[in-house]
This record gives sequence, structure tokens and C-alpha cells, in this order.
Amino acid sequence: MAIKIYLTDLVHTWEKSSTWTFPLNIGYIGAYAKKVFGGDIDIRLFKRPEILIEELRKNPPDILGLAYYVWNANLNNHMANIAKDRNPEILVMGGGPNFTSLNKTLDQAAIFFREQPNIDGYIFNQGERAFTELVQTFISSTHNTKETVLQTIQGCVTRGDLDTGGTVKIGADIDAIRDLDEIPSPYLNGMLDEFFDEPFAPVLETNRSCPYRCTFCAWGIGTTKLAKYSEERVKAEIDYIGQRCKNAVQMFIADANFGILERDERIGHWLTQSFKTHGFPGHLAVQWHKSKPERVLATARAVKDIARIGASMQSLHLDTLAAVKRKNMPLDDVVSMIDTLRSEGTDMPLVSELILGMPEETKESHLNANRSLIDLGAEMINYNLYLLPGTEMDTQTSRETYFHKTGWRLMDNAFGMYDGVHVFEGQETVQETSTMPRDELRGFRFYHFLLQFMWGGRWYFDYLQLFKSIGVHPVDMLDLISQRCREAGGKVGDLHAAFTKDHDLEAFKTYKDMVEHWSKEINFERLRDGSYGKLNYGYTFKVLLECPDEFDKFLINIGQEVLRTNAPKESDLLEKIMLDLLDFGRSMRIKLTNTLELVSGNTTEFEHNIFKWRDNGYADPRKEKITDKIRVEFYLPKNRKSKVNGLLHQYRSHNINMTLRKMSEYIKPQEFFYDVRPTNKEVSHSSVSDKLSFVSQTGTHDSFGAQPSISKEP
Repeated sequence: MAIKIYLTDLVHTWEKSSTWTFPLNIGYIGAYAKKVFGGDIDIRLFKRPEILIEELRKNPPDILGLAYYVWNANLNNHMANIAKDRNPEILVMGGGPNFTSLNKTLDQAAIFFREQPNIDGYIFNQGERAFTELVQTFISSTHNTKETVLQTIQGCVTRGDLDTGGTVKIGADIDAIRDLDEIPSPYLNGMLDEFFDEPFAPVLETNRSCPYRCTFCAWGIGTTKLAKYSEERVKAEIDYIGQRCKNAVQMFIADANFGILERDERIGHWLTQSFKTHGFPGHLAVQWHKSKPERVLATARAVKDIARIGASMQSLHLDTLAAVKRKNMPLDDVVSMIDTLRSEGTDMPLVSELILGMPEETKESHLNANRSLIDLGAEMINYNLYLLPGTEMDTQTSRETYFHKTGWRLMDNAFGMYDGVHVFEGQETVQETSTMPRDELRGFRFYHFLLQFMWGGRWYFDYLQLFKSIGVHPVDMLDLISQRCREAGGKVGDLHAAFTKDHDLEAFKTYKDMVEHWSKEINFERLRDGSYGKLNYGYTFKVLLECPDEFDKFLINIGQEVLRTNAPKESDLLEKIMLDLLDFGRSMRIKLTNTLELVSGNTTEFEHNIFKWRDNGYADPRKEKITDKIRVEFYLPKNRKSKVNGLLHQYRSHNINMTLRKMSEYIKPQEFFYDVRPTNKEVSHSSVSDKLSFVSQTGTHDSFGAQPSISKEP
């Protein structure tokens, strides 16, 4: 009789609007095991916990394999408890980066197994060969779990006889697979076919491992030697996925450094051709290579229609980069690459990430990094450092050297209730470092929101560019707006107060404290109804849905003050331009009906030629006159309309804010805006907001992207 094996890559499915990916990781392990054992094993893959629970109770396996990551560790522990409760003889094995060679010692392993009494063993580093060793040991032990865990198994750590006063068993490392074609493709052999019926995003891996050793990252754990799948196989997988994927828009590239190899340019062309032929992928989520600008440039050209180019610098501070063992692409090379793309007419946005709370980082160095990247026109994403299990930064040495205080936050959409039990996934975040006090680090949080919302998300990009053109840097403008929000009354003041209160929920002293808070019914209801989630995205749409007019008036008041201080002689002209820019920005935002259907757009007239201003590189409008009127049409190209409609379908939920914020995590900010062109059509001044709106979180009707009801009088 064949051994029954369940392999899982679980995600919390409590919130239905999350992005779930194909379980490619366990697909590889399953395909490799099937190649070795053939009909002697029966393998099934699981993504949804509710389906797994049902099968564990009805038809339990002989072996349960759980892929551990930060977003499902406690969910896996809960599944192990359910499995052992159903049948204590099930062999339950974990795998993944949470338990690695960095903490693979007898003492650390013993702690892990005492905390998780229903986990029998753990596979460290790459799993394909180690899992086959485990299965062979299980077979040789006549399918006896207790006898299996007493063995020393290559690539595994097991409980051994720990439960009877003995010690754990740790096997030797297994060499990583060098020729990745040795692993059968779980796409091409049909093992992943069932997931095409779900709105899951496919994952494509073209190479494996990472040659770098950044101390905060788990990507390079195991080996630094890059291994590749053949080009023929990669091309076949792209075509296979493109033909079958009808329920998702985006594809994730699993490579740690896309663009590191010369062949990545060819792979990029195949992906773009798949989009042109099959309509998929409409969006490509990529981790770009860090140090070879010429290859990144060539690959970026190949995927310019379906991806954003990333310069994930994480920090520009040399002391920080040395402390975390990271080598960035030189900033001058980034500038050159972006200039080249723009000179070629490629409207490919630059996205960059910075991590707050890194070793040796200071307030000044962090702000300077933001200034430098903003000057490149980058869409900025700043986020707090959290300590990933298994990484060098998570070791006691790093903690004692760099991190004075940490706290716990709930991971976005990583929670649920299963069989009446609350399960939460937490992240340990850095709250204070040796070079940045707690209050200083905490004070960045709302500023980072404004930076991502107004600049990176492009919602108030033109507004900030106006002040930049007269010498007021966006960093300084956003810092002022942040301060004034703290002092404001009305809806803007309420917004800041609510954000601050929610931010404090990201800093529980212990994981236990976090669980205790969110387990209370009144708090869990906020998770259930979607009113609490990722703050930056959630509050972006909170502004746009609940108080767009009030926020615009608030910005007008601040803008008038800044203009009268910095350009007193021309302030009247500049204030009128500012008001026109705010109108223009509101008109550009796509309109949706209450049923989340796209609206085609409209035609509007403006007092200033904003196109001319943009074409002049946002030059000082006092020198480059833009006072001639212009009539423009806001419209949606067919491919954009199809893509946005697909995402609206994929992330549709009872909560409009949640629908939009999930969409915004995986598409370019520009997808939320109409295209614009000059027109000779008659202008219709009837506002679509009179007829089209979202239902906001408060139950009132507020238009998303409707023209503002603000006075154009100074």
C-alpha cells in the first residue's frame, strides 16, 4: 500500500482578499519524491488550512510535511496539534528557513521541540533530497514514527529520544542540487494544475540561492552558489502557465536577484511575449539584482510593460551596509540606468525600499537616503526592520550589539480562527537601536505613511513637485505636513490620532501580549471586518474614501503658508497653480461605481498647461509660464481596464478599503489613474461624483477620485 503524504504551504484564509501564491516550494519536494519513489507514495498538496483540517480528520496521512515561514508558523503548529490528536502515529515534519544551520545546535533544537511537542522533525536548508532521505528512513523503519525519529537522517533534525530524557538527532548537511533540472517541474507534470482553478498567483523560479549574505535576509540561507534551471524548461513553464492562468493577474519571480544572469533578458522577453499572447502575466513581482546595472537595465527593458524596476537599497549609509554585509548597486549607476530608460521613452517607474532600524542607521542618514532617492524620482517604500527567524541578525550576538528594544506586531492577513482556536502570526520588530532612540524611530511612522501615500503612491505627486520646483524639498514638505497633522483638528486630526493608536498596536512587548490583545472579541472583530490592516495602504484609502475634501483643504492651507514664505512675490500665481494641480490629481483618479465597476472617465478644462510643466521636468513655473488653458480627456486604455477589472474581481470583498489596499500592494500606483490626453471635445462640468461613489467605512457615500469641492479663491 502506498504511503500517504500531505505536503502543505499553508496561508491564513480568514481574509478572502489576500494574495495567495501557488505552492511551488512543496511542488518541487513532491515532484522530486515522486520521481524517486514512484507509485510507492501518494502525495497531495495543500494551501488552504480549512481543506487540510477536513482531510486530517477524514483521511489522515502517514506523513505530514509543513513548510514554515513567518506568515504561517503558528498555523503550522496548530495543524500539527490537530494531526496528532487525530492520529498520534502520523510523522509530522517541518521545513523552511525558520530553523536553519545558524541555530542548528543540540540546545536550540531541544528548545524548539520542547515548545512544539507535536513536531517530530525538521528539514533544514533545501528540502528535496532531505525529504527523500526521510521517506526512505520511514519506509526502513516499517512506517513507525518513533523508530524513524530515533535515526540520524541526512539534512534533518529529529526529536530523537528527547521525550524520554535523551537528546535530539541531527544529521549531516546534504549538498545542494547543482543541476536544478534534476527536480521535475511540478507545473509541467501537472502536480500544480488544481491551483489554476483558484485566484492564486503563479510563482516562477529560474535560479536558486543568493550569492550575498545580508544579515537581515533569509534568502541566501543554505548555499551561496547559484544554480539554474535550463532555459528550455523555464520557457516551457512560462508558456504552460500563460495558457492556463485565467484567475490571477500577477506572477511572482522567486529569484533573489532577477537580472543577475545574462539569460534573464531572454526570460524577460518570454514573459512579455506571454502577456501579449495569453494576457498573462499582467504584472510581474520581481526582486531585482543589486550590483550589475547593465544586466538589470537589459532585463528591465525586456519587461518594461509588466514590471516596475526596483532599486531596493535598504540603506545608503556606508556604516550600515558594512554592518549588515550588503553591497548595493552604486547610486550613480542607478541614476545612469534610470536616465537611460527615460531617454528611451520607457515610462517604467523606479521603486526603492529603505529599512528603518538597521544597525548604525541614524535619523540624519535615513532622511538623507530618502532625499537622494526622491531626487531620482523613486516611488519610496520605508518599513521598520523585523528580525527574521534563522537569520544572522536574529542571533543573540546581533541583538546585544545593535538592538536595545524590540516589539511584536501582527502580520497583515496572517490570522484566523480554526476549530474555535485563534491563531496569529507575529513579527518581532526593532523599536530602538544603539544609534536611534525609541521616540526618534517611532516618530518616523506617520511621516513614512505620508511619503508612501503622497509621493510613492503618486496621489499628491504633482503637488509636491510644485514645491520642489521652488526649492522646498519633498522631505521637508512632508515633515511639515506630518507635524501639522499632529496639531490639526477635525477629520485630519482624527485621522492622525487613529493612525497613531493603530501604530502602537505594532509594538507589543511580547508575542503573548499581542495574542492576548487580538484574541479579545472586540479587537478580533476589527480583523474580521477589515477595519485594521497594513497601515500605509489602509490609511491611504481611508483618506481618499472618507475625507478627501478635508485633506485637500488642509494641504491648501499648508501650501499657501509655504508659498507666501518662500515665494512672496509670486505666491498668488503659485497658489492658483497649486489649486489646479489638486483638481487635476483628483480628476486623474479612476472612478468606480458602488458595485466596483470602472467608469470610462470624462473631459475637463484646466487653467494651466500641466502637460507643458511636466514635459519641462517640473521646472519652476515662475520661469516657464504655463498659464494657457488646456482641455483634457481622462480615459482608460483597453488593456488597463481589463487588468484593473481582473484585480477588482480577485480582491473583491465586503470592505472597499480592503479591496483597494490589497490591489495596491501588487500593482503600479499608476494603475489607479486614468491616462490623460489633450482634446477638443466639449467640456462636461457635471461631476461623476454626483452619481458614482464608494460606500465608505462610515456608511456614507464619498467619491473615490471625484473632483474636489474646494474653492479656487486664495
